[in-house]
Amino acid sequence: MDTATHEWRINPTNAREMALRSWDARRKRKAEALASITNPAPPVASDVYVQEQLIITRAHLERLDKRLATASDALDIDRLARARASLAEQERILAGRPLPGKAKEEKPARSKAAPLLPG
Repeated sequence: MDTATHEWRINPTNAREMALRSWDARRKRKAEALASITNPAPPVASDVYVQEQLIITRAHLERLDKRLATASDALDIDRLARARASLAEQERILAGRPLPGKAKEEKPARSKAAPLLPG
């Protein structure tokens, strides 16, 4: 039997070496995972790009509002309303506003008042 083709099998002579390889691989994976968490990739979109897209989206919304005000055909009104809804959603995301009911309001901290003494 050729030992080169069967060296991946674990036997009493190579068990210790295989265990060390396994532990080394685990340590490397753990270190890589930790490095990816502590050093996240830089954001793809910059603030300048987001602001430019927000300005463009708001301009499109204004134009759609004007066209929607003058539209008379039901099919045109429906298409313009759908386009406006889609753009409004994009504008909401770009502006960083959460969906209604999703924002967590900060509750004022309760102060521990001294108990009332009978007086």
